[in-house]
Amino acid sequence: MAYEVEEKFQFSDTPTVESRLKELGFVPSKQVEFVDWYFDTDKNEMSLQDCWLRFRGRSNVDGDWELKKGQGNTSTGTTVYEEIVGEEAISVTKTILVDGGCKISEQRADDDNGFDAPPLPDFASDLPLQAFCRLETKRSSWEVDKEWPTQTHAGLSVDLDVTNTGYSIGEVEMVVDDRDQIKDANKRVQSLIAELIEGSAPCEGPATGKLEQFLIINRPDHYEACLEAGVIKRR
Repeated sequence: MAYEVEEKFQFSDTPTVESRLKELGFVPSKQVEFVDWYFDTDKNEMSLQDCWLRFRGRSNVDGDWELKKGQGNTSTGTTVYEEIVGEEAISVTKTILVDGGCKISEQRADDDNGFDAPPLPDFASDLPLQAFCRLETKRSSWEVDKEWPTQTHAGLSVDLDVTNTGYSIGEVEMVVDDRDQIKDANKRVQSLIAELIEGSAPCEGPATGKLEQFLIINRPDHYEACLEAGVIKRR
C-alpha cells in the first residue's frame, strides 16, 4: 500500500520559486493541464470523512477516477492520503457510503451543477453522487536531478499549480510504502518547504489548497461542515 505524505505552500511569483528549486537541485519533469471534477452526495458524506472522489483528465471522457482517503493530519499541516485509482476508486467509494448507511438505491441527480461532469461507470450508476466542483489547473512538476552532487531531497517531488481563477499553490510530496516511513517523510517534506519559502512572508497555519479555496468562495456551508468535522483545520 502506498501513502502520499504531502504539504502545500503558498507562492505568488512563479519564476522566483522555480529559481529556488533549481538552486536546490530540482529540474522540471513535466508540464500538464488538466481538469478535476469532485463528487459527493448531497449530504457531503464522503468529504466529511476526509475521502475525496474526483475524475481527473483533459476532458470529461478522457481521464481517470481517483479516490484520496485521508489517513490523518500532523500538527505541522502535513497530510497523509491513500490514493486509489481507476474503477477500484468507485468500488471503495461505494463501500464507504454503504458502511456509512447511505441509501445507494437512490437515483443519481440529473443536475451536475453546470459542471459538465463525466458520468459514473455503469456498475456505480446507483450511487447518489453528483459533481460539486470543477477546477482547471496548469501544473509544472519538478524532481531532483539524478546528476546533482547531493541527493538530500531525493524521493521528493514538487508541483506548482495555477488554476483558471489565477490561484497559485505549491505542493511537496513523498510517496512511501509503509506507515513506519511516514514520520521521516513528514520531516523531509517540511525541510524542503522551509528552504523553498526562505525569505518569504510567513504563512499563518497550513496553506489553503485549490479545493479548499473553492469551498470557501463557492460552498461556504460545505466548508464549515468540513471544519466542524475536523477534516479541514481552522486558521
